[in-house]
Amino acid sequence: MDYPRARKQGLPITTSHVESLVGQFNLRVKAKNKFWCPRQAEAVLQVRAAYLSTNGRWENFWDSRPSRLSGRIRPRLRRTA
Repeated sequence: MDYPRARKQGLPITTSHVESLVGQFNLRVKAKNKFWCPRQAEAVLQVRAAYLSTNGRWENFWDSRPSRLSGRIRPRLRRTA
């Protein structure tokens, strides 16, 4: 890897971000007392990804919910600046 060029371009040159994310995932999804089937875990990850996205996926997720679920409270999107 050409580290000087990567630094000039502002690219990350460490794996700490990914390692931190893996640790968070393991803590939240794979903890000792949590049992997930793959389909449920995938659904949770998709909702979390929608919440973190900035392209309207969170709003689209709630807008596309079946009408039988429309009586549930829609969580607000809390953005940090």
